[in-house]
This record gives sequence, structure tokens and C-alpha cells, in this order.
Amino acid sequence: MGTSNAVNLTDGLDGLAISVTVVAASALTGLAYITGHVRFAAYLDLPHTPGVWEVTILGGALVGASLGFLWFNAPAAEVLWVMSVL
Repeated sequence: MGTSNAVNLTDGLDGLAISVTVVAASALTGLAYITGHVRFAAYLDLPHTPGVWEVTILGGALVGASLGFLWFNAPAAEVLWVMSVL
């Protein structure tokens, strides 16, 4: 009973972890795009990194997959309270 309730109580933590992943991956994808673009990198005084488009595409795919996971994980978990009879 204890294991069952522990799993039910921690069921919402995957949504918390994936939302942090979306924020971090979005920031890193934006930074990769900016450093790969010649004019944006020069304007923001960042070093231009040629060939970083693959990382931008990978980051965009990671953000999209994370948002898809978050969308299908949106229904709230229900806590199953098991009453023990002494």
C-alpha cells in the first residue's frame, strides 16, 4: 500500500521536469540560432559559430517533442488513497 501511494503522490513530477526542460531547451535553441546568424551575432557582440544550424534544429525538435509530451500529460493525476484496516 505504501509503494502504491508513493507512486501516485509523485505522479506529477514528470510534468514539472519536462516544463523545466522546455524552458532550458528554448533558451539554448535561441542562443544557438543567434550565434549561427551572422548579423544577429555581430549586433549582440557574440562570437559567430558557423555550422551550428544542426544544433538549432535538434533543439527545436527537443522543444517540440517536450511540448507534445506536456500536452498529452496534461490531465491531472488522481491520488488513490488506500485505507488500511488495523
